[in-house]
Amino acid sequence: MQSVAGAVARTDRGKISRALAARYLWRLAGWRGQLREGRARLELWEILSCLVKAPPSGWYEYRPKPFGPGALELYYWTLDRSLLDLLPSRPRWVAFLDGEDPEYPAQALRQDLAALRSHMEAVRQDTTTPDTRRPGELKLMTSDEPHPVIDFHQHLGHYMSTVEDRLRHQELFGVSTSVLLPIDGTSTPLERWPAAEALAEARYRPDRFVPFFHVDPRRPRHLDLIRRAFDEGYRGFGEHKVRLPVDAPESMAIYRLCGELGWSVVLHLEYGAYNHNFTALERVLAAFPDTVFVGHGPAFWAHIGADPPTDRSAPGYTAYPSGPVEPGGLTDRWLAAYPNLYGDLSAGSGLNALTRDSAFTRGFLEQHWRKLLWATDCPCRDGAGDFGLDERKECVAVRSLPLLRELAPSPDAYAAIVGGNAQRLLRLG
Repeated sequence: MQSVAGAVARTDRGKISRALAARYLWRLAGWRGQLREGRARLELWEILSCLVKAPPSGWYEYRPKPFGPGALELYYWTLDRSLLDLLPSRPRWVAFLDGEDPEYPAQALRQDLAALRSHMEAVRQDTTTPDTRRPGELKLMTSDEPHPVIDFHQHLGHYMSTVEDRLRHQELFGVSTSVLLPIDGTSTPLERWPAAEALAEARYRPDRFVPFFHVDPRRPRHLDLIRRAFDEGYRGFGEHKVRLPVDAPESMAIYRLCGELGWSVVLHLEYGAYNHNFTALERVLAAFPDTVFVGHGPAFWAHIGADPPTDRSAPGYTAYPSGPVEPGGLTDRWLAAYPNLYGDLSAGSGLNALTRDSAFTRGFLEQHWRKLLWATDCPCRDGAGDFGLDERKECVAVRSLPLLRELAPSPDAYAAIVGGNAQRLLRLG
């Protein structure tokens, strides 16, 4: 690793600093195990990429583009340019090194300086004093009310982010505690986040992290693993993101046990993918009144409206409907009818639900503020959309916190959504 870092730091092409080299290398370090079987992975990519030419009948969640998770990271390791063909577009950093995007460094610097100016403006407007602020905390978006701010949905390793990234994200937004959600390999290849890592970090920083547990319900003795996890100190179950019906018998057994243990269950609901028969959720809620379910994902939040898209094969389908919300959606009705259902406001799906119709959102928050949990599911490292490896997207917290402050019916409702409800569910403090 040191020799690679030295070689990168000494290169004249692109003038890469040692700090920037290190930034890339620690993110790539997580791929060392996969790289031991790099040739096998490349062969797998080649096979899967061929599927876009002739997809087999019934291929699950088929998408007409090359299968490229991790291709950019492997390119940085190997400099095998064929890997760039698996990406939807060539990263601007790579184009700059190829001499084809000379404006990129200046534009990236301007973007980072703009983010820095925004952060410094927040510092100037911060009315808290050092004795009321945690050491090193920079409050960008939180109110001055003395209430906890809890991010109910975070992952270690999301976009290869580290625990230091998650702590930095906490501090930027005044977050006191984050719920760490593992996934037991039941989702995409890159969403394999071991529960043991969440527990280890929570034991080391018990005031900053709450560990949940997840196990594939198709594993042998999965209920015994959950009982053992309860004894080890895990505090809930999820993210339950599985390619099964939401009422699959294996999952139903887990829901029952979680109710007995007093655990909440975080469900990712998405048509054609995860817990995919959304309407069956009502049967689940009725069957296990002692189990708290936290709904999350595109299907859950699309159903705030009465007529959301549900057929992924239909022309023009979108998991993120826009425009005015027609009242009477299942999610809206179920939040009112079932005391054991809560809503996780994280990710693009939760943010879309909050932003698509402000008039509806005001009424929705007024009716359900005791059942909503602020969360981000955001791998951003700097509060300005740095997802790592030249990728910038929107930081969920930057938009959701001020929006909730604006639209919540009262300061008490805002405090409950951003922390109080989670504090009650997790039995904190």
